[in-house]
Amino acid sequence: MITDSSKFTRFEQPEEFSFLELSIVEIARMTILFAAGIFNPYGPTLNVIAIRGALVTDDELPIVHLMLNPFAQRAAIVGSVRIGKHWRPAEDFSAFFELDFGSCPTFLVPSNHLPEEEACSFFARYLTRFRDGQSTLNFVRRYPDDPFARASLDMREGMKDLMEPGLPEKVETEGFLSEENAEDLATILLEEKNHIEEIKAFFGAWEGSINFGRAAFNLALLSNQAMSFEKFMVFFVAMKRSCRLPDWH
Repeated sequence: MITDSSKFTRFEQPEEFSFLELSIVEIARMTILFAAGIFNPYGPTLNVIAIRGALVTDDELPIVHLMLNPFAQRAAIVGSVRIGKHWRPAEDFSAFFELDFGSCPTFLVPSNHLPEEEACSFFARYLTRFRDGQSTLNFVRRYPDDPFARASLDMREGMKDLMEPGLPEKVETEGFLSEENAEDLATILLEEKNHIEEIKAFFGAWEGSINFGRAAFNLALLSNQAMSFEKFMVFFVAMKRSCRLPDWH
């Protein structure tokens, strides 16, 4: 009997597997539910929630969480979905918001299956989950289209004794976002110009962090074992088939 509505289930305990098991062909066949990138000049991180396998009605398929960083990659099965005739993306995909994603992201990647008009409210609910959401919003409001400037300001403000004259005192530097502030942050990050700058900065940080590690710390072995920018882009291009992103070229 064909299922009318797709049924998404999140597992209580993730089942880890090697990221190296995934071929580019398999990654290209995945359906991205959502993805989000954490910008860090010394090692950005992309979290991806995706259905593994081709979508066939009434099949049950695993849902995976991929965590990609230049110096570490992890993969785990975190749930499953019974494919039905209909989806409710905003409700179904949010079942995975409770997973561990680390710090608050600024690079948001909507799925093609999520209606464009629902993307902002969807990611706003996602952004309320992060303990550093308020500080992220503070920095984004100051530099909405310049992630590197935000990172620089973050480092300077972290050194309280060396704070530059004229920098404003931090307000609510830690704390979860209210629904209203989360909506504000999602709106800023998904605005096309800002979205493009987040993509470019994430790519630049990926390549730059490997080069920095090699040059500054002579991390020859580490940088040689890192996921090169070229390999990451092969993954990203394969992945973005089921994503909705602005043209950043």
